[in-house]
Amino acid sequence: MGNMITTGNPADFTNRVLSYYNKQLLQALQLNLRLTNYGRAQAVPKSTGFNGIRFFRPRKANRAGVQALTEGTVPANLTEVAVGYIDIKLKQRGALSKITDVVTATDLLDTLDVYSKTLGADAALDLESVCWHAICSKANTNDADGTANPIPSGQTTLNGSNTMFERFAGVANTLNSANDYNTFRAQAVTAGKITRAAHIGAVTQLRNMAGSIR
Repeated sequence: MGNMITTGNPADFTNRVLSYYNKQLLQALQLNLRLTNYGRAQAVPKSTGFNGIRFFRPRKANRAGVQALTEGTVPANLTEVAVGYIDIKLKQRGALSKITDVVTATDLLDTLDVYSKTLGADAALDLESVCWHAICSKANTNDADGTANPIPSGQTTLNGSNTMFERFAGVANTLNSANDYNTFRAQAVTAGKITRAAHIGAVTQLRNMAGSIR
């Protein structure tokens, strides 16, 4: 007496079972990218020999320099406004794929459309990475996991810029970013918590740059 017939027995039964293909693609997992909303596009004049742009920014507001004045008397303490800068170097980034005519003619899906949308999402994720690298990474230095840094040598970031614009919670700015960062890392976790003043300042700046916060 023979064995019971199943989808796996006899072995040739698998040749009679096919998959039904649905051309509707499932929604891909998309990361929520927000940082790029705070950037802006800037054009560089053509054929001028420039390979980057330098942006300037005055120091943040500080009421410590404001004082009572006496008519006819020059104050002993004069207020100065430090102006910092950051250099943005031009850099091209992208990804390439090849699609043959045979694939275009035979693929069940719209290959070009699938690749265009997915590579676009890849580029958006990469742009987010470039943005935060440009803000706080050490230029041309790999990340701790070995990932290459997209910021080229010569670009100034908060890491190593030694300016008054660096802020590490609970650490007095000594104009040496490396030392200040090491001091910050050595602190207790509670010393690095956000204060109400820092929170208000962050919200104010976000409202100014992004227009609104949802």
